[in-house]
Amino acid sequence: EAFDNLDREITIAFWQYGDNIKMPQNSHAFEGVNENGQRVVNSHLPWSNGQVYWDAGNSGGSYDRINKQAEDSDFKGQWNHWAFTKDVKTGVMKIYLNGEEWLSGESKSNGFDKIEIFKIASNALGNGRYDGSMDNFAVWDRVLSANEINTVKDLDFVTQENTVILNGLLFCYDMNNISNNKVLDVSGNGHDGE
Repeated sequence: EAFDNLDREITIAFWQYGDNIKMPQNSHAFEGVNENGQRVVNSHLPWSNGQVYWDAGNSGGSYDRINKQAEDSDFKGQWNHWAFTKDVKTGVMKIYLNGEEWLSGESKSNGFDKIEIFKIASNALGNGRYDGSMDNFAVWDRVLSANEINTVKDLDFVTQENTVILNGLLFCYDMNNISNNKVLDVSGNGHDGE
């Protein structure tokens, strides 16, 4: 239900701390697939080759991708804030690292199928598990500006101190409110996870 209104724009942002010994490895920070099991959104953060991949959009099983080689300090042994955006209308996909634009790609116009399964820290089937920690995992149905992404890094989603940034927020898991195998959606939208 959280993705019902996802149409032409998306932002996914979160803090991550990759295991200092196990990373890099073939793993997924998140993946969302359509009813046919085809990838709609995904990030390898990183893959075993040390590259960070951002996949978004789907057209008959084919998705748009941007990727770049990362430094070890970008994904393991310390907390880093990552944000992934896509605007289907402009065809622009971006990756931000610690509030700064890290990579951009153009002519990426595959639209979004409805996401039926979305998993954090693995692929949609539960494989390729991510070894590390995540915090303040949030998804918007719009593209946040560079200034907004920089603000999101330090935002307390529970107090909802910045209502402009919260516009279009689909869900946010601060990873502090886990009860009976449920991670609570602190956005107020009621999209709790399991």
